Amino acid sequence: VYWLINGKSIWIELKSNDVKNLGLSKYQINWHLEHYQNKGTSFILREDLSQRPPQNLQIFVIREPRTIIRAYSSLNLKDAIKKIQDA
Repeated sequence: VYWLINGKSIWIELKSNDVKNLGLSKYQINWHLEHYQNKGTSFILREDLSQRPPQNLQIFVIREPRTIIRAYSSLNLKDAIKKIQDA
């Protein structure tokens, strides 16, 4: 998802799985890292399938090679969007 809000450009990758590396390929991980290193803003928004109720969302970021960092968890959609928008 490409989001342009208040003059800010944000990329959000959507995932709904519980696999290693969130199901991101090495090329996707490298894209997020390069995007960040060039002052871009990007996030991975994942539905945590192991938890209930539905819409238990997690936000991940990539800031270093081969490292996916969970920035936030246990969010509903409204709170997740707010965290991303305020970043």
